Amino acid sequence: FVFVPMAQELDLLVIGAGPAGLGLGCYAAREGLRVLVVDANPKVEWHCTYCTWLLELDSSWIQGLQRPGGAEVFDLRYDSTVMIGPDGERIQLGRGYGRLNSSAIRSSMISALKAGQGELVEGVVSQVEHGEGYTQVKTTQGQTRRAKCVVDASGHYTSQLDLCAGPHRRWQCFVGET
Repeated sequence: FVFVPMAQELDLLVIGAGPAGLGLGCYAAREGLRVLVVDANPKVEWHCTYCTWLLELDSSWIQGLQRPGGAEVFDLRYDSTVMIGPDGERIQLGRGYGRLNSSAIRSSMISALKAGQGELVEGVVSQVEHGEGYTQVKTTQGQTRRAKCVVDASGHYTSQLDLCAGPHRRWQCFVGET
């Protein structure tokens, strides 16, 4: 491993630039942390379709990412939702539902990451070494970075981030506001 000086140490290194990874990265960068998000294909758009109740995101921090004149968080809104029972009975649910505009949210998260102390880079993590109070990460592209905290938000389990001295694994989890 190449030694990385403390002055270049990151507060947070996130592996994966999907919704969880970018969400964590941009939120941390907005809070003033030095953040690096590493992804194998950072230019690839998210391919999943996400939907949620409107009230879950209408007043969330994600709305604050929008730039003036930018696209809306929801590209489809259904203000009146109805459930149809097996007997054809129509039940008004009393709250709206919407489909998220993944491209707009992704673009806003990347802009917020870069506007803070964050960066999104292309790379595949090949090695992780845990030290006292830091973790050092090496990519297949030859980059070596050191961070106080490393989060695997790649969407699948990796044994690289298991702590050597303990049974507690760290799993991906990002909901938004805590």
